[in-house]
Amino acid sequence: MDVSRGFLVMGSLYLIVGILPGSDMGGCGGHSLAPVHAHTNLLGFTLMTAFGPGCRLLP
Repeated sequence: MDVSRGFLVMGSLYLIVGILPGSDMGGCGGHSLAPVHAHTNLLGFTLMTAFGPGCRLLP
């Protein structure tokens, strides 16, 4: 499997996993999962999605 495609697929999975605590916080009004939501989206989704094209453009 191509490395850049792997990064993009993992970024998509991190996005789905990050949306779940966000939806829970929005529905119930509790913010106890805010660090999990923020770190999963910021470090997981954003970095993996940035590394995907980066690996393709800068081999």
